[in-house]
Amino acid sequence: MSVRGSVLLVDDETKILNALASAVRADGHDVVAITNPREAQRLLGQRLFDVLVIDNLMPELSGLDLIRELSATSNAAELPQIVIMTAHATVESAIEAMRLGAFD
Repeated sequence: MSVRGSVLLVDDETKILNALASAVRADGHDVVAITNPREAQRLLGQRLFDVLVIDNLMPELSGLDLIRELSATSNAAELPQIVIMTAHATVESAIEAMRLGAFD
């Protein structure tokens, strides 16, 4: 099976991260799954990903903060498609995520 795209998954909940990574890999994608948003920043500075799936509420740095920093420091053409996930969504955080470039 050929690789269909590269995906960076970021979630501090290991069970969720592993389940999501397994499902995305099974669909043929190259997956990097990490629990630390600061590590995500480092990886996003080193290579391009097609998709970034990130949890919003994490210790040290929220998903919205990471997206905010990424969009401020990256060329729009180099930004991955962004999907933010959270169990604690508000209308305001959803609007902010979309304003910052989140796809969903």
